[in-house]
Amino acid sequence: MEKIVLFCIMLFAINTMAQVTVSGKNILVGGQRYMMRGVCFSPTKIGETWTNATDLGWPTYATFANDLQLMKEACINTIRTYYPIFDQTTLDMCHAAGIKVIITFPYIDGRTYD
Repeated sequence: MEKIVLFCIMLFAINTMAQVTVSGKNILVGGQRYMMRGVCFSPTKIGETWTNATDLGWPTYATFANDLQLMKEACINTIRTYYPIFDQTTLDMCHAAGIKVIITFPYIDGRTYD
């Protein structure tokens, strides 16, 4: 469990100018307790499915900026993704919105997810 927490903290550090540390059960960002208010997020449109492992990635589409605005209005400060984000512009948009990102890497075992 400690390895998972450390991995998540390392991902926070990528998108954070302040140092990220752990104190007991608390995540500290710049020495201050970080209260995570997050959601799991994928910008897949309603009705879209992933067809195979080569299609996995972070699709960019015009409504992402709107999604970020809605998250800010809901006081969301952290998102966890279902798939890695490869697009630097997307990460920059999250950073500019003050939203930290926890990137996960899915286990692909060849099953279809229709």
